[in-house]
Amino acid sequence: MKELIALVKLIRQRNKVDKSISAIIGCPALVGNIGEFIASKIFDIDLRESRSYGGNDGTFKAGNVADSTVNVKLYLKNEHVLDIALKNVPDYYLVLAGPTGREHDKHSRPITLTSVYLFKADASVVSLRHRQIGIGQATSVAKKYWDEAEIYPRQACQFYIVSDNQKKRLRLFKG
Repeated sequence: MKELIALVKLIRQRNKVDKSISAIIGCPALVGNIGEFIASKIFDIDLRESRSYGGNDGTFKAGNVADSTVNVKLYLKNEHVLDIALKNVPDYYLVLAGPTGREHDKHSRPITLTSVYLFKADASVVSLRHRQIGIGQATSVAKKYWDEAEIYPRQACQFYIVSDNQKKRLRLFKG
């Protein structure tokens, strides 16, 4: 009974925090919505009004990816899997990721950002099909492709350069 009472108290605290987060982001404080909000503020993305539009979350507003559609993913643990929708395929997948399995507490998944990746969606889908990988939720993507798509903290992907200001904002979520 003590555990249940302690849990109820913590849930009440969490509900208050979630309500405050919702007031900031303008929608429910779900992990995906939080990731989209963070990405929109750091990477200058114009988010769609509807959170239920499948395939992409909005468009980049600036740089060499301006006017390109993007699907934002926030993964609390980086397991090198990517949820890929084959309907309304975006131009890019922007993945904000927490630590890898080895660096992660197995009982807790806090919202922290340790790395960011930008995948060209069409090239990713073609590559996966060529390798005969099943495409959908939790699509296994080889670490090699994650390494090539990394834009933070290591700038491996060269078609989108992360500015010093963006790096500063991303470091706020390091944990």
